Amino acid sequence: MSDSKKPVALITGSGRERVGNVIAMYLADKGYDIALHYHSSQEEAIESRDELRQAGHKCEAYQADVSLKAEVEQMVDQAAKDFGRLDVLVTTASIWNETPFEEITAEDLESNFKINTLGTFYAARAAGLVMAKQDEGGCIVTIGDWSIDRPYPDHAAYFISKGALPTLTRVLARELA
Repeated sequence: MSDSKKPVALITGSGRERVGNVIAMYLADKGYDIALHYHSSQEEAIESRDELRQAGHKCEAYQADVSLKAEVEQMVDQAAKDFGRLDVLVTTASIWNETPFEEITAEDLESNFKINTLGTFYAARAAGLVMAKQDEGGCIVTIGDWSIDRPYPDHAAYFISKGALPTLTRVLARELA
C-alpha cells in the first residue's frame, strides 16, 4: 500500500503511445501516481512505466483484457491495493479498425462492443465501486469519439460501439452519485 497522499489515476489503454499514454504522462506531471493499463503492449507499457519512474513518479503497469470482467476487476483491485486508493479512472482502451460497410460482420460488431463499450463499463463499474467506499470518492472520465455525431465511412462497428458511451456515462453518474 502506498503511504503517499498523492491522488492515483488508472488509465486504461495507456501502455502504448496513444491517447491514454499522453493522459498518463500529463496526470503524472500534475502530481498523480499512475496505474498504466495494457492488454498486449507489455514492452511499451514497461518502457512508459520506467520513464515515469525515472522522472520521479510512482507508477505501476497492469495487464488485463478489458473485455473480460474478471481481469478488469482484478486489475482495479490490485491497483487500489498497490496504491492504497483510486481517485481517477480514465477509459481510453479501444479498438479502431477500418472495415468497409458491406464487409462488416456480426463478429466485428461484437468485438467492438466487447472492448469499446463493455470494457469501459467493466472498468468504470469496478473503479466506481472502489471509489464509492472512499471518503473522498473519485472521478471517472470515459473517452468517446467526437465523430459519433458525424461518423465517416468504413468504421461503422467502431462508431456504433462508441455511440453507447454518452448514455453509459450518464448512467454511471446517476448510479454512483
